[in-house]
Amino acid sequence: MFGLIPLPGPVAPGAMPARWRQLAEDQRALGADAQASTLEWCASELERALDSLDSELVTISEAADMGGYSEEHLRRLVRERTLPAVQASPGRRIWLRVRDVPMKPTTAVNRRRGVSARVAGRNGGTYDPVEDARDIAQAIGGER
Repeated sequence: MFGLIPLPGPVAPGAMPARWRQLAEDQRALGADAQASTLEWCASELERALDSLDSELVTISEAADMGGYSEEHLRRLVRERTLPAVQASPGRRIWLRVRDVPMKPTTAVNRRRGVSARVAGRNGGTYDPVEDARDIAQAIGGER
């Protein structure tokens, strides 16, 4: 587009509001107050949406899929009170807030790329470090 300077690299959704606010400051410095106000409004709306998603409750099974840890490991963390959980009464289903779900480092990379923790490779679902390295290199602009 005319007048827009491309920004370097992809941005994680959580970092977008800050980036949009910086762009709003830049626009305001150029005298584009309406555009700056629009960017600030969008940043606020995205923050509210992200906060809402982070507060969403998921089951232990869903949390295991998201974070890459086993259900039993997550249950142990809840029992040890190192992982906050919501439970209506003893013996009932355990719920975790999305923001509290622990992420394995490789899972966090996959989540930023939009890949499910259980979909680690093309070879029947088993983890392939070479394929993962290729995918990461391609995602950041390297060669495949």
